[in-house]
Amino acid sequence: MKKTFATLAIAFLLFAMNVGVYTKWFDDYEGSLDEDYRVLERTGGLNEGERLVPKGAMLGPNDVDSIEYTYVVQIEQGSDLTPALRNIQIHHDDAIYDNTHGLVVYESAIASLEEADEAYYRMEVELSVSLKMPEESDAYNALRGARNLTFDFAMMPAN
Repeated sequence: MKKTFATLAIAFLLFAMNVGVYTKWFDDYEGSLDEDYRVLERTGGLNEGERLVPKGAMLGPNDVDSIEYTYVVQIEQGSDLTPALRNIQIHHDDAIYDNTHGLVVYESAIASLEEADEAYYRMEVELSVSLKMPEESDAYNALRGARNLTFDFAMMPAN
């Protein structure tokens, strides 16, 4: 009886751990279990010493009001996907702010599209990331003293 109980307890614990791991994985990928694309290359970004400031702000010697990136993406033929940014965060020395004030904005354009093989296209996406001028003090505080901006590039279903 003790052996059966121990076996059942171990089986239940293994099941519970697998469910927890799967749930965490599923949450991280926002429900996207099968990716129809793959990022092959990324270029661009801030140069050493440059600082991103909101559009319309006075630019200092190392200030820029947008960051340009180019992504080369392999996309499955027949997929209707559009470029998007997820998990946008503004980093400070002592805090991280999510993009709750909508301060981080981006524009994207498909620069080129070519057939790679029978199953995939090769796409070049140009991405421009900028900051809106904050209109309220909470939003201003999220930007003031920011050290870094991070995000995840993704190809999401077009709506």
